[in-house]
Amino acid sequence: MKKLLVKICGMREQHALDCAAALGVDFCGFIFAPESPRAISPEAAAGLDSRGMGRVGVFVTDDMRLIAESARLARLDRIQLHGDQSITCAEVLARTLGAERLIRVLWPDRYPDRQALEEAMNRHAPTVGAFLLDAGLGGGGSGRRIGEEKLSGLRAPKPWLLAGGLTPENVREAVEACAPDGVDFNSGLESEPGRKDPSRMRAAVAALRG
Repeated sequence: MKKLLVKICGMREQHALDCAAALGVDFCGFIFAPESPRAISPEAAAGLDSRGMGRVGVFVTDDMRLIAESARLARLDRIQLHGDQSITCAEVLARTLGAERLIRVLWPDRYPDRQALEEAMNRHAPTVGAFLLDAGLGGGGSGRRIGEEKLSGLRAPKPWLLAGGLTPENVREAVEACAPDGVDFNSGLESEPGRKDPSRMRAAVAALRG
């Protein structure tokens, strides 16, 4: 299996970040959506040490000033557009922050077939550095899976991460089914909403890289 990028989202505690960094995780995600049980403020995120991991901020808002200011406060390396932000919003952010720093989330279940999903990815590709394909029709941390076989052979214009219901028990099977460039864990590594379980984090990374 090729070496995959690994992102763990919904981080709120320093011990979880320490564990992830020790495991060689590439990206840690901070969710800036007040309605999420994993929400954190930019100021609180700024106080957490990511130990060399890339810092990703997850936003559902299309308030470009808020996104840019939060990115500055929380020292973000990447911006994850996890709502229905318009291409215009992404274009402005790409000019301000750099397209390579943007991750666009798409939900394959919204599209009738793989070709339609690929067309959507091609439309968004000029304004982003990567994609994240998530389960369901919107939101995150639901624990739902995509049905990875639908993504087999996907022709993506940019690197993409698989998300949605990934756990230590199923991640290897999911990756083998659709060959993403990386994976994004969230609720599947928790003992309760918003609290990452170090033993599950270790098991997940071992399943991918062991």
